[in-house]
Amino acid sequence: MQGENVIETCPGRQPSNNEKLYRWSSWQPKTPFAPTWDCPMYSDTVDTAICNTILTGLQNIKVGHWTTYNIFLTDHPLALQLKERIKESMYEFGNELKITFSDQLWIRGWMHCTKSGEKLPIHSHSMHENTFLSGNILLHDSDVRTEYLIPHYSTYCGNFKPEAKCGTMTWFPSWVEHFVPYCEENRYSLAWDIYTNEAMEYMSENYPEDSMNLSCLL
Repeated sequence: MQGENVIETCPGRQPSNNEKLYRWSSWQPKTPFAPTWDCPMYSDTVDTAICNTILTGLQNIKVGHWTTYNIFLTDHPLALQLKERIKESMYEFGNELKITFSDQLWIRGWMHCTKSGEKLPIHSHSMHENTFLSGNILLHDSDVRTEYLIPHYSTYCGNFKPEAKCGTMTWFPSWVEHFVPYCEENRYSLAWDIYTNEAMEYMSENYPEDSMNLSCLL
């Protein structure tokens, strides 16, 4: 049962000189039954002017259900600018983890509105063998934070809750479960998934109708 929310200072969080990096890991296993996990996350920002432009233009965007389109599949200057900022942030995240990303990564993004009186139920974006990275940007200041469940630690230390400010960008492994509590006002965000070439090849061969095939190169 959760007590005080101390997830950012609990013993399982790994030290870092980069204030944007949040990482929780298991202890080194000493038995074959000891659990292992590694949950790195990255909290960055996007220029609020970009967010304001996206938010202002929402009424003119006829995008439909989130599975039917890719907001980055366009040559619109704003989409290209946003994609470049996402790519820049992702590589910063990778550098902190000493991960070298492939030049052939794919992205699919969508808009989301959690309407007044509604919530976004707990979910993850994927949990299969090709699971990679996901992220989102809050498009305006909000009173409600997205809550991320850190394996095992959240049970006792609370959930990770990045700031709910315009331009807050959060990266997380796509398997990390998260949710948005009930909102009193409409809450607008933009979310995306990143995929590897291997994942794209598998989906195109085995599930050609899946929305993941709408992805474009990052």
